[in-house]
Amino acid sequence: MLLVVGSLVASACESRTEATGATAVVPASLAGPTAAVDDTSTAGMHATGTPPPAVPPLPFADNPDPTQCGIPMLWGNDEPAWITGAYQGSVFQPVVYLYESHGRRAVGGRIPHGGRVRIVLTQANPALNYYFVRSLDLQPAQEGWIPAPFVALDAPPPPLP
Repeated sequence: MLLVVGSLVASACESRTEATGATAVVPASLAGPTAAVDDTSTAGMHATGTPPPAVPPLPFADNPDPTQCGIPMLWGNDEPAWITGAYQGSVFQPVVYLYESHGRRAVGGRIPHGGRVRIVLTQANPALNYYFVRSLDLQPAQEGWIPAPFVALDAPPPPLP
């Protein structure tokens, strides 16, 4: 299944899209353009003028085979969620990265700990679920895929020490 979200998502589940050839399209009202990140030129610069960071390791297990992904589904809830840079009581990242896909090959955006987001899509995977989120309070808006442990659904996370 190929899921189209703005200019983004052929990469959300590449191997499965090639195998099935099916297509699902997310309404334009839910999708926005996502800038490609190019680490070799100024075209990939973030709004701050700094090049995108390298993809960091995660403090928890990632999916062992990124080609075995779930199918992204519409979230269906308009309530905000919050980004947390803490994991199991320890600070992991004060600024949490958003990725181009659940395969985490490139960083496509950043949201600080406590930032409010709208979840657009959810993707259940064998070991680690992901959300496609869009920031609510940052300009320009940041969007991309984020591992589920970095998203607080019910309440804002406590401030980092």
